Amino acid sequence: MPHPPGFMIDNRYEVTHYIDSGSYGEVYEVFDHTQQQTVALKLLDPALITGWPWEEAARLTALRSEYILPVWNADIFGGVPYIVAELAQGSLDGAAPTAPGQAIRYIREACRGVARTHDDAILHRDIKLANLFLSVNDRVLVGDFGLAFPMDANGEAPGAGTPLTTAPEILIGGGKTSVASDVYSLGACLYALLTGFYPYNDHAPPGTPALQALVAAGPPTPLRDLAPHVSLGLAGRVDRALARNAADRYPSAAAFEAELGHLAAPARLWRRVVSHPGHDRCWESAGPAGLRVCATQIAGTNRFSVETARLVSGLRIIANCKPGVTTAALPGTLRAIFQRLGN
Repeated sequence: MPHPPGFMIDNRYEVTHYIDSGSYGEVYEVFDHTQQQTVALKLLDPALITGWPWEEAARLTALRSEYILPVWNADIFGGVPYIVAELAQGSLDGAAPTAPGQAIRYIREACRGVARTHDDAILHRDIKLANLFLSVNDRVLVGDFGLAFPMDANGEAPGAGTPLTTAPEILIGGGKTSVASDVYSLGACLYALLTGFYPYNDHAPPGTPALQALVAAGPPTPLRDLAPHVSLGLAGRVDRALARNAADRYPSAAAFEAELGHLAAPARLWRRVVSHPGHDRCWESAGPAGLRVCATQIAGTNRFSVETARLVSGLRIIANCKPGVTTAALPGTLRAIFQRLGN
């Protein structure tokens, strides 16, 4: 049961209110009477936080970067480990789908924070959108180090994480966490920002056994089937970060960030928008020559009508309007249209 307001933790942190709980602990807004500031405190489930040499937990407070949510303290209260961090403004959870340029910027910033963590020989082990926070100036800060763990001599740590962003070698192989598995999680976050779904989560979140079966069966739905406005270059970079074989991924978070930075600027800035009434899915490009692309299912059939029109005038661009497209052919048709229009 959550602690009520006024409850004192470690004779220092006064609970202001309960924020949330997850698989690994409870998060509170607390007032730090020593530092005279309001901060976030996470009480970790000691049954799940195993193996960490907790006397070394203060190493987390040494993680300093403009892309890391500051950790102010890490200690034990009544046998329960806890971490105190800066109170975040919000996270990327719920931000998807995001325009490709914005998604790239967010994940490049996350890569910088994770790379800094790896430089200190610590693996995050739980990278997901809910743990990528936003500063007041809209910069991504990597946070929630409740599952973070120091690397061993082989650069590894015990396997852990949230299933939807956990690398295959851990989720279905029972292997250890490594830099490569943190890179996979960053790729899963970028996939989610671009499509609105984590890999293998196209419709409803599967339970862990069902997710394990999906991962074991093969790769996730191709990114451009769900987000046809994404360029081939960007999709290829996400694919490499999500490679099933850890050795095929980017060798570091810094290398992933650099490759995202080498992408050419798209000819048009597309974004998925709330569908117009009666439409199944819609995209728009900004600017005075803005366009919209909409797919509408034809009533009583498994076919779609795809329409491309100018935003201001509403005039249709006939060459990029396709009536009677089957469900199976729709992803390829949309990809071809965006390719012609510039993505």
